Amino acid sequence: MTSIKNKRLIITRPLGVNDSSISFFNTQGFEVVSLPLIEIIPKPPSLLKERLSNIDTFHHLIITSPMSALFFAKALKQLSIEPPKVQYWSIGKSTAWALKELNVDVIYPSQGNTSEDFIQFIDDKVLYKEKALILGGDNPRELLGKALEKKGLVIEYLSLYKRENILYKVDHLFDTLYSNKKDGSVMDTHSSEKHIKTFGLTTSGQIVESLYQNIQQNIELFDYVTNNIILLTPSQRVSAIAFNLGFVNVYNASSANDDKLLNILGSF
Repeated sequence: MTSIKNKRLIITRPLGVNDSSISFFNTQGFEVVSLPLIEIIPKPPSLLKERLSNIDTFHHLIITSPMSALFFAKALKQLSIEPPKVQYWSIGKSTAWALKELNVDVIYPSQGNTSEDFIQFIDDKVLYKEKALILGGDNPRELLGKALEKKGLVIEYLSLYKRENILYKVDHLFDTLYSNKKDGSVMDTHSSEKHIKTFGLTTSGQIVESLYQNIQQNIELFDYVTNNIILLTPSQRVSAIAFNLGFVNVYNASSANDDKLLNILGSF
């Protein structure tokens, strides 16, 4: 049984992506705060038409996130393009599930949902010099692409959406990051309420960087967040980004899955 006493969660996923996590952790009894740190903006299908019309020239499609899967399926439908007859791969189970409306077979790792997990999983499953297209956002997973190139694949990228950092006003950040009260009043960091543990659930390096960009607007805010809030990250790579930016309490959960995060939260 996971202990939820004196634990507060800050969900930083983009709007529309964080709904299920908020509902899940609320149901478990946590105090949950929504602080989306990036905005997802899909690219118009007209800008993707030429590339998607020739997508069957690839042997493999690698879809990097549920958001990529949803925008890919939506663009195909809007452009009246049939799903190409290629081998589909996804970083994890949730991404594969997001492709269900295309009615295609998707191969994905049974364990893990990070680029690192996928690289290890795909090790001996593709042929040398076959072409693969990585579908994702405007910041392509170059580490993933370079690792797959070393394994013999010819890699190209297609950006389906862009991610923009959200910058909040300092007053809103104080109310959100300090508060543990329903009325939103600011917590005195020297009071007895300081024992309440606050966790920031981060799912990407860009989200960590956006958090840093927000809190560095105020030195008191920066000091409090970097030293008191516990960041849960999905991988060692994202943890390294957080440490390099000055966050002190960083824990590599090796997952962004809500069930696994729930178990990890119980250990604190």
